[in-house]
Amino acid sequence: MADLVVDTDLVEETASNLDIVAREFDDADRYAQTVADAVGDDTLAGAITAFAHDWSERRSTLQESIANLAELTAAVASEFRSLDRDLAASLEENQ
Repeated sequence: MADLVVDTDLVEETASNLDIVAREFDDADRYAQTVADAVGDDTLAGAITAFAHDWSERRSTLQESIANLAELTAAVASEFRSLDRDLAASLEENQ
């Protein structure tokens, strides 16, 4: 019988990193405006804000998907931790 080994710390870290990426996507419009204000050239500033605006819908869809994946990944880690505790308790009871 094969053993299933899950690095729950790594799964939790992945969930946390996905959450960070989702938040970065969520803040992209604000970042774009900050960059546009700082470039000092109206044409370049306009291109930056136009790009951010044009990509907004796709970015929003991606952000929602990444946030959902972060939640699901965190749930996987939580369930495996819970399962591990339950199995350990069961083994201790049967000894």
